[in-house]
Amino acid sequence: MGSVLVAFILAAGAATFIYSKMGQRIGYSNTQQVWALVAAVFFLVFIAVFVFSKTIGL
Repeated sequence: MGSVLVAFILAAGAATFIYSKMGQRIGYSNTQQVWALVAAVFFLVFIAVFVFSKTIGL
């Protein structure tokens, strides 16, 4: 359970960072493209951190 929580927190942080940077860059009015990118980043970071944490034994 700990690795899922760590992965979720880090993925949420990465997605928030991407949302703020891409929203400034392409405009918050283009929400569909921004949210698609945020969702993709969230899932990729979540999977990567979860696999890494399981590999090192968290």
